Amino acid sequence: MKKLLLAGATTLAVLSFALAREDNAPNPADARISPQEAINIAKSNIQGNVLGYELEDENGKLVYGVKIAKDSYVYDVKVDAQNGKVVKVERDEEGEED
Repeated sequence: MKKLLLAGATTLAVLSFALAREDNAPNPADARISPQEAINIAKSNIQGNVLGYELEDENGKLVYGVKIAKDSYVYDVKVDAQNGKVVKVERDEEGEED
């Protein structure tokens, strides 16, 4: 009976920790490429000034979203955090905040 209670308490603690993570943010340890690698890959597609990046869950896929400013536009380059391939390039619409 004690083993069952201990197992239940351990499971509850793990679930509580997982739920406590802010916004279920992706875990950087799950990425195979570094943020710098993602930035370099994004810049090879859009040459401009990097404004920032973030690790995101895009439809169940872990990606870096790299924001790059070029020619009065801001581009969001999605780089697969596992294999480094560019999965999407979007030009942010004027006035869009992200």
